[in-house]
Amino acid sequence: MKKKPRKLNAFAIRIRELREAIHMQKKQLARGAGISDSYVTRIEKGDIIPLDAVVMRMARMLNTNEAELVMLARREKAPAELRDIYRPEEIVDFLNGLHAANTGERAGNMVPVLNLAACGEWMEANDKDMPPGEADYYHPMATRDLNAFIVKAKGDSMSGGRIEEGDLLLIEPNRQVENGDIVLARLDGQVTIKKFHRQGKNVILQPMNEKYPPIVLGPEAEDLRVYRVGRIVITL
Repeated sequence: MKKKPRKLNAFAIRIRELREAIHMQKKQLARGAGISDSYVTRIEKGDIIPLDAVVMRMARMLNTNEAELVMLARREKAPAELRDIYRPEEIVDFLNGLHAANTGERAGNMVPVLNLAACGEWMEANDKDMPPGEADYYHPMATRDLNAFIVKAKGDSMSGGRIEEGDLLLIEPNRQVENGDIVLARLDGQVTIKKFHRQGKNVILQPMNEKYPPIVLGPEAEDLRVYRVGRIVITL
């Protein structure tokens, strides 16, 4: 039986499009990115997605935005159920223009940025209001949630979900949280980023790195608040 060809992923397609747009040979891209010709071939066939450092070198060779290409690569490596929160800004801009009339989503909202949020152990929230009334720093982001705010990830407990330290996480308090969602959890003045699961009367805050144990909270944690992570913006 003839083997079915592998379905190309968005990263593979994007790399080939960018390379052919500037009439660059595979060996030129390979030399500039510090990889082999065969490695470039495997990338464009969808067999492999390289590490961030390699993606950044490729982006510089291809004259494209490094963060956009890294985000696209991480999106393809992330678990399927989490891919919707990885939206490269060029794609976001396109979707905003295409769907604004139907969704009410407004491009370019200035969203307040709060202090760091731990992707590991609980971290002090410094008595910040969530959602905040004001902030010292704002970042443009498309969102329909007027109470949206942004936190910067710290730590590596969510690296299995491709959330790395320094990434900006858009928190949308008005969106319903469901099992399997990535959330910002707050309890007793502390915060953490985890994958949310409710089992009976218990809440499990699950890391996505085997080095960290899950946090299990019973009914006594009545002050627990969870806010859905609606989008990730990679910062390099």
